[in-house]
Amino acid sequence: ELWKTDGTDKGTLMVHDAYNGAHSSDPIAFKAYNNKLFFAADNGLHGLELWQSDGTAAGTSMVTDINKGELGSNPEDLTVCGSLLFFTANNGKQGLELWKTDGKAEGTLMVSDVYAGNEDSNPGELTVMNGELFFTANSNKYGVELWKSNGTEKGTEMVKDIQKGSTGSNCRNLCVFNGNLYFVAI
Repeated sequence: ELWKTDGTDKGTLMVHDAYNGAHSSDPIAFKAYNNKLFFAADNGLHGLELWQSDGTAAGTSMVTDINKGELGSNPEDLTVCGSLLFFTANNGKQGLELWKTDGKAEGTLMVSDVYAGNEDSNPGELTVMNGELFFTANSNKYGVELWKSNGTEKGTEMVKDIQKGSTGSNCRNLCVFNGNLYFVAI
């Protein structure tokens, strides 16, 4: 479960028991954003979904149920870029895609369905450079290539079709250094 400490025995305690003692909620993927801790957890009813905490039991709750039902959306790669928190999730309809949140249920939305339909685009390696989010993603037309997003569907685009055609360049290992984004590609 979610715990916190101030570095002392007395100051080490459980923040919230999302699964109510029956099982572990398996909190993962922690990221500080807007003076709160965001993470993924399973409360036994909704599967692994996006949660937030202000460090108190009363201030810890699920942000929204992205994939309705018990399967969960499995949020991962939580990354702060500008005023938004980006992450990957699967809503059960479009597959694993790029999502964003402003910390509110109504502000938690899929950014773009990169691989049209219910196939996974498998966005990964979310990396921030110059106020934009860069990531790798698979599309039905280009394969795995480098993409960027400003948080809008229109502002989410492939940077370059490095390996022409649907094979893709399989870019990976994104790293910002001296104002440039370095990566490996075929």
